[in-house]
Amino acid sequence: MVKQTKIKQTGKSDTSKKKSINIVMPALPLWIVLLIFFITTIIFFHQQLFGNYYFWEDFVEYVFPVQSFAASEFANGVIPFWNPYTFNGMPFLADLQVGFFYPLNRILTLFVDTNGNLPVGAIQFVIILHFFISQITLFYLSKYFKISSFGSIIGAISYSFSMLLVCHVIHPMMIYHLAWFPLVLLFLVKALKERKIEYGIYSGLIFGFSMLSGHPQTTLYEGLFLGFVGVWYIIAEWMNKEIKNKKIIPMLVSFLATLIIAAGIFSIQYIQSQELASLSQRDEINYEKSTEGSLQFKQVFASVVPKLFGYVDGGNEQNPSFYLQFDGQYQRHFYWETIYYFGITALILGLIGISFKIKTREGALFLTIALFGFFYALGNNFLLFNIFYNLPLFGSFRNPSRILFFTILAFSIFAGFGFDTVFEKVKDKKAFVRIIFICGIILFISILSTTGILQIMVNTPEQLVKLIREYSVSSLIFVSVISGILSLSYKNLLKPLYSGSLLVIIAFIDLYIAGASFNASPQNPNDAYKLD
Repeated sequence: MVKQTKIKQTGKSDTSKKKSINIVMPALPLWIVLLIFFITTIIFFHQQLFGNYYFWEDFVEYVFPVQSFAASEFANGVIPFWNPYTFNGMPFLADLQVGFFYPLNRILTLFVDTNGNLPVGAIQFVIILHFFISQITLFYLSKYFKISSFGSIIGAISYSFSMLLVCHVIHPMMIYHLAWFPLVLLFLVKALKERKIEYGIYSGLIFGFSMLSGHPQTTLYEGLFLGFVGVWYIIAEWMNKEIKNKKIIPMLVSFLATLIIAAGIFSIQYIQSQELASLSQRDEINYEKSTEGSLQFKQVFASVVPKLFGYVDGGNEQNPSFYLQFDGQYQRHFYWETIYYFGITALILGLIGISFKIKTREGALFLTIALFGFFYALGNNFLLFNIFYNLPLFGSFRNPSRILFFTILAFSIFAGFGFDTVFEKVKDKKAFVRIIFICGIILFISILSTTGILQIMVNTPEQLVKLIREYSVSSLIFVSVISGILSLSYKNLLKPLYSGSLLVIIAFIDLYIAGASFNASPQNPNDAYKLD
């Protein structure tokens, strides 16, 4: 049964007299929320789950053989310190990306058959499972900020099926980090706001185990994100003149507990990996290499039209339409390293949320994080990366655009705020003008792309202009439909239950169209290694 919460709002009528409006915001029971997330995950990856298509690229070349070897060795009671099958032998356990100690990787051992082979479907299943987990963790994070059930679901879908996560399925260690991160953040925020150290401990435990999945670049960026949050709340507490008995010490201890516990858990892998890392080629990475794949300013338009610069997918990897060059060079991997589309629903609702929540503590925090993520991702196209490059660790990684999960997570939270704001501001004419203005900007960009004008602005090759225009039609349709739903919601002609349901469906369909084909490769990894 759907619970309902009444929100009493005050708006001005045409006669300038105030009247009371009761808005009923549905509070969905947990089983319905989990069912929605289960269905979205199944639909998005149904081709892989039923064995019609497979993950590709680095999944075939690295993830599948590495995890197969780890699972088969562990099934025989062996901890594989050494891999004799690669380059005539090389360290195995010391390789961070193996993620041997990550608990969900060890579940794979249960699927090893009597011949010592690990079915490709088992690895794909574990990866797909994290998209279900990701939706749950972002949902609970949103709910903690008092966002409604539908607002939280929209945010969860937008974050979990954003192109950054979907396109990095071929690098599942990144997905594992990002799936658990909203829960890490949730417990840290609870620890800071409620001054309870135990929540800091929970945050550290989850963060530590997610770090074991093996992607140090994401670990570094997540640590930076948590640092922003910790410093933000502590400074806000210190500067709040209304609080006489400031409890800075419990907040500081909670924050340090998160970092120390996570580092302690990760040490089981770090001890194994530190010597190998020092001998790695990436230990001597230069500035040019570290800025490889930096986001370009014009890619901001890809937040409205995801295929504005073409696309790459597993079913058409030989002839991709992606045309964007970086520093004069074209390589197909720049597509999945810089694409960050999180859906038009989250974009419009997120901008609405920002416009109304910017003066709140959480609003200012997440806007700062969103902007930081975008400007850092620009790499050598903006000065922010240059500041951090000379700090320890930050200059050790390529593809600074991977930090765009800052922006995606922040907008997913703002999308929830934006959805609720539409109903909080029912009959408020000034608020309606602001909402229509935001929708109008996004609509204008989609029209420019549909007509081909935007393609000329971003120097699209002439032979691809028509194709990109076809990609743009869906964006124009989604913007138009979303704008209509929000207008009807403002006029109180569409109740939150129906408005929320429609926007959830639209958000998912949009992201499905944009990204589902990326991981649809017809090549079975078993065939690549000639396994039975």
